[in-house]
Amino acid sequence: MALTLAAAAAGDAVVLTVAGASTTGPVALSRVDRNGTTQVRLPTGLATIGGAFTTTDYEASLAGPCRYLALDAAGATALATATLAGGSGRPQLRPTFRPQDGLTVEWVTGLSLPRQLRSSAHEVLGRPDVVYTTFGMGARTGTLTIRCTTLAKALAVVALYTEGLPLLLRLPDQAGLDMHHLGQSVDPQPQERRADGSRYWDVAVTYTEVVPSAMASLVAWTMGDAARTYPTLAAATLPHPTLGDWAANRVVL
Repeated sequence: MALTLAAAAAGDAVVLTVAGASTTGPVALSRVDRNGTTQVRLPTGLATIGGAFTTTDYEASLAGPCRYLALDAAGATALATATLAGGSGRPQLRPTFRPQDGLTVEWVTGLSLPRQLRSSAHEVLGRPDVVYTTFGMGARTGTLTIRCTTLAKALAVVALYTEGLPLLLRLPDQAGLDMHHLGQSVDPQPQERRADGSRYWDVAVTYTEVVPSAMASLVAWTMGDAARTYPTLAAATLPHPTLGDWAANRVVL
């Protein structure tokens, strides 16, 4: 199996081509970059069974090396590394499920990153010991401000948030802060006029992070999408062995 990488024309996405993979099952793609290790999400309906396919990763870090691993159903692996030029060098806001329709904005300020600690200790009457309940940290929730050069751009940002679907924020100058998130509120605010009479617009956003493990539950799919992705029922049951997996929508097609 071979994995080849190329930068998209704008320099802000990685084009991955897999060839010579096993045809007995789907190919899994993962990425390691400065945001961590994660599965490469594939477009709905893309068939990864058949030995060869091409896809574009719009979620790779805009700075630093991006290392990719392809694993096919026979256990064969292929590795490749790419480094993006960062596109325009400015922050990007992309719809998670429609990443080709993203926007470039001037900059992002006021980004707060609080996480709720969900572990607790309980002192129970009549017991000499303390009972502990431990959980991982919650998703990031907070605020951010998106600076836009025009009112039209600010309204385009607001329109993305008002769709009510996850957005990917990409920050080329901040390692590890790229994140999928849902907007809870948006507030476009005009700023003081510049010397030429125009003015910047700031869009103040309250957000909640969408963690990768929850992303699949937000993907809309049909049986037609499944049929294009998995040519046989046997192939479909490899990653999703029970009807419960499908009913819970835990499938990235």
